[in-house]
Amino acid sequence: MPSSSSIHAFARAIVIVVVMHLLLGALSPLIAPYDASALVGAPLMPPSSEFLMGTDQIGRDYFSRILEGSELPRWYPFAE
Repeated sequence: MPSSSSIHAFARAIVIVVVMHLLLGALSPLIAPYDASALVGAPLMPPSSEFLMGTDQIGRDYFSRILEGSELPRWYPFAE
């Protein structure tokens, strides 16, 4: 059986990850370098200083799209 200190450390790590996700979701309009649906580069570009996670098949920035996607789930609890 795991000790209580390891359980507390794991719970603390989970809380930190959840808080970071909520902060990124809340600040995503300010952090995202490009509009998530804008064609900003050549298709399938690798990660670089211009595109932190590269671009997708049609040239949209992955990082901006992931940040935009993190905005939606935080409003689900208030939808009903």
